[in-house]
Amino acid sequence: MSTSLTVRGPSGKKLRPVSLGPYAKIFRALGDETRMEMIALLAAAEGELCVCEIEGHFDLAQPTISHHLRLLREAGIVTSERRGAWVHYALDKDAVERIKEFSSLLRSRT
Repeated sequence: MSTSLTVRGPSGKKLRPVSLGPYAKIFRALGDETRMEMIALLAAAEGELCVCEIEGHFDLAQPTISHHLRLLREAGIVTSERRGAWVHYALDKDAVERIKEFSSLLRSRT
């Protein structure tokens, strides 16, 4: 089921519907404190981090870290690249733009 929001302008005129599917997928993945912290860590790195560097910031088992990173990857928030035995993660620029777009939708309502 595709969810959309019909936005009305100040005059009450209907504006184009906004598809919420891409946003919902991102915000579901971000609905966990550990995953939010992982995103903040990647943002602070301003580039990519090896999974070993990410693991070092958490007091969690390796399978748990991998699970969270997989959910972020499946939601399109991070990208991953295997290099030998290690996987390197980075924020997906398109996901960051979608979050900014959603934020601009909120600003247009106030």
